[in-house]
Amino acid sequence: MTRVSVIILNYKRPHNIYKLVPELLKFEEIDDIIISHGDIDNVIKINHPKVVNIYDWDINDKYYTFLKFKNYVFAKNKCVLLLDDDIYPSRELFYNMLNNYNKNKLGLYGPSYRVCGNTYETFNNYNDRYRYIKYVIFIVVLINIMCICNKYHSKIIVCLSIIFMIILYISCFNKKVIPNTILTNICMVNKEVINNIWNHISTPKYKHLYNIVINNKGNGEDLLFNHVYRKLYSNPTYVFGEVNKLDTSDGFSTVNNKDHINYRKNFCKILINYNK
Repeated sequence: MTRVSVIILNYKRPHNIYKLVPELLKFEEIDDIIISHGDIDNVIKINHPKVVNIYDWDINDKYYTFLKFKNYVFAKNKCVLLLDDDIYPSRELFYNMLNNYNKNKLGLYGPSYRVCGNTYETFNNYNDRYRYIKYVIFIVVLINIMCICNKYHSKIIVCLSIIFMIILYISCFNKKVIPNTILTNICMVNKEVINNIWNHISTPKYKHLYNIVINNKGNGEDLLFNHVYRKLYSNPTYVFGEVNKLDTSDGFSTVNNKDHINYRKNFCKILINYNK
């Protein structure tokens, strides 16, 4: 069995950690949970043999969200699950990521992705589509059952139902877009891959890009992480599955969302033209 280490950043929403940790402990494969506390006013301590508390408030302004990568050194296992404090994987997603990881341990896997380019296309709403698809399939099956029970079932209804589900499948699953950025609010990656990327990010070659993220309080660490990953390995892998969300208030994407998106669009433009 592949053992998994989890790294979580705790900053403004300690109440989420109390909900998050018990859910993660339900996975037998999760061997240790590393919690980085970046704000002295929001520090919590969960006493559990699998929980490791790291007190980073004195260096938070130096690293911000890069702490999730820097703290890979505390992970006991090679397989690492990176998490923000407002999200955690469903069982289906967790094992889909783990199965992909076991096939290629140099991959980067996650359920939300971007196409980082001049237009900064967004493809992170698959979980909502997935939920919608399940409801539609349920309704179609229910209609067919009702027709059978009422003896009004016909070949036409069967054919229409099949055609409808095929169209639904094509529209929601047949994506030709290849992601180049897996959001690191939830992703699975090898510890040595994190080490390799972190070592590169820390070099003078990437100092300018690193400083852009730091000057924006850590906003964009996922974009830079993926940029370096693509340089060293290949494109990351999108993994299908639902996520469970907790309180998202005070996050980058909920405060001044327009400025948040514009900044990330501009940072993407810098990345795609950087060292071509």
